[in-house]
Amino acid sequence: AEEVLNKDLVSNLPMMLEIATDDGSAGHYGPVTDLLESRLRDRGAGEGPGTVFACGPPAMLKRVAEITIKAGAACQVSLEAAMACGLGACLGCAVKAVEGGDGAYLHVCREGPVVPAGWVDWGTV
Repeated sequence: AEEVLNKDLVSNLPMMLEIATDDGSAGHYGPVTDLLESRLRDRGAGEGPGTVFACGPPAMLKRVAEITIKAGAACQVSLEAAMACGLGACLGCAVKAVEGGDGAYLHVCREGPVVPAGWVDWGTV
């Protein structure tokens, strides 16, 4: 709870705010992906699947991708990688791709850092 962003900073934005903490000290007790899964599963009748934008550790992004694919929602993920050249030439930021990108890999510096979740081969991240 001590590390939760000050809710007053986002309270005026036109969105629902939900908090998840691993220890249950504030909001939902468990990973934030539980909230995403519940929200996509329980969306209203006239509500479309929407688009999910996610940043965080690779394991969380992988889970977000699985949840959004299952729900039929579009998803963009922000990848992190060491970027030495910023042009894709050094291959320091190469991530195995399912589709998109340059051949079998996408370069976080060139195609990203934000890419459709369906482009990433999550089995290798």
